[in-house]
Amino acid sequence: MRIIAAALGLALTVSACSAGPAESDIRPFEVGVEDAPPAPELDVARVAPGHVIHLQNCAVCHQPNLSGADDWKIRDEDGRLKPPPLDSAGHAWHHSDSLLSEVVTDGSFDPDSNMKGFSDRLSDNEIGDVIEFLKSEWGPEERSFQWFTTWQKSQQ
Repeated sequence: MRIIAAALGLALTVSACSAGPAESDIRPFEVGVEDAPPAPELDVARVAPGHVIHLQNCAVCHQPNLSGADDWKIRDEDGRLKPPPLDSAGHAWHHSDSLLSEVVTDGSFDPDSNMKGFSDRLSDNEIGDVIEFLKSEWGPEERSFQWFTTWQKSQQ
């Protein structure tokens, strides 16, 4: 089951991340939004620690301001994926907290990525802090999209 879930996660990651977001990707609110509970507020107590953890562990690749590598959509000279932005300009907001946590914990599912896991350096709580920091840097549409699509999948 874990292999199937990983394969599905990889397929979704590659397909969602291969192109920039279309306008229709940002607003999936036509179906079921009236039944959706309100989006949770950010846990502000986790944002500052998450920022520090990001600066200590993630900024070397994803930049202190979350901007990622220059020309991140173009592979490097070795054919490897460059670190994407983690702010609204990137695609992290397309993914659920649980998938983001898996990627930070275990590394990217994409074999062309240099993203290694941080399970040897960061606790689950610290990874959650980083994710909360990232979400604090996304715009309201991106946060709403990320929450709504996660909620919508939980209803299926």
